[in-house]
Amino acid sequence: MAENANIQRAIKALQASQEHAEQITASMKNLDKDTLYAGVNEVKALIEEDPQLEKVFADDLKRLRNNLRFISQASGIVKNAQNVSSATEDTVASIKRFVK
Repeated sequence: MAENANIQRAIKALQASQEHAEQITASMKNLDKDTLYAGVNEVKALIEEDPQLEKVFADDLKRLRNNLRFISQASGIVKNAQNVSSATEDTVASIKRFVK
């Protein structure tokens, strides 16, 4: 069987993983897509008022939209982080129950 020190190290590492997953969940739960895209919408409004500004902002706006899209899509990470937390709890419980 596994040594007690190895078991404790595994449990500690799993708990650190769980804690980190919970931090990710907490930070991503506050994601507000309206606030995230507010700047883009304001720049678009400026361009509508003066179409010549599109030349000035085109590259930056494109880069901003691409990165915002990635962040917005990454909100699915919350569910994955919750799954990590749950699986970690189950694994720690199994170690404590079956590995001696």
